[in-house]
Amino acid sequence: MQYLPITLLLIPLLICGCNKNEDMSAQIEQTLKDNPQIVMDLIRENSQEFMEALAQAQQHAQREQFFSQVKAEMEGERLAPKISDSRLTLGNPDAQTDVVVYSDFLCGYCAQGDVMIQRMLKAFGDDIRVTLKHMPMQAEASQVGAKYVEALYTLDKQKAITLYHDLFKEQRKLAQNPERYLEAKLKELGLTQKEITKVKDLVASSEISSIIAKDVLEAQSFGVQGTPSLLIDGVIFRGMAPEEWMLEALEMIIIDTKQKENQR
Repeated sequence: MQYLPITLLLIPLLICGCNKNEDMSAQIEQTLKDNPQIVMDLIRENSQEFMEALAQAQQHAQREQFFSQVKAEMEGERLAPKISDSRLTLGNPDAQTDVVVYSDFLCGYCAQGDVMIQRMLKAFGDDIRVTLKHMPMQAEASQVGAKYVEALYTLDKQKAITLYHDLFKEQRKLAQNPERYLEAKLKELGLTQKEITKVKDLVASSEISSIIAKDVLEAQSFGVQGTPSLLIDGVIFRGMAPEEWMLEALEMIIIDTKQKENQR
């Protein structure tokens, strides 16, 4: 019986047709204002459905805001991170669309972001070049992990990529004792003792420290204050959005980039 009052209110609207819609809508609105218990009874009777509808409406509004911001960024002046073949790179080195990732090895959201990046590569690997950069903010262990990845990259790119992904999977081990853990990881990756010593020497060098410092300064110059943050062809994404949205946004930017290239 809780549905009866609102149903009776809607019957005249259906009978009157389009010409009377505005008048009847005003009457219904006034009736609900005068009798708010009708709405409250309906919500109580259908609380689960109401909460689900509310959550869907909120997510829809957030999605609209997200893509509105993406489109505004695409139409505005794009940011210009430094892209270099000397940095750790995934995907197609000749791709037109550049994705730059700023992350922290002890950031839980960054671990989720790394999984998302790998899915991006599966979906759009031929169309994107992903440059992996660092913004260690959590603890000293984050900084140490970044240095080991960059130092290993000078010896073996593929093993550096493996280490990069493993650090996100094994954050607790990295946090507990970074030096011991990382030396064990190098042995696990098959490095000789001589190679491990070389990596450790590089980790202690100003050359590797400078790479990390420049990444942080670049990210900060773009207004990045947290991790993970991504730049896709100069369009910035701060924090973690739902993966589905990110993949859709990436596809939008890839298409936009190709169209602009074709017009040149």
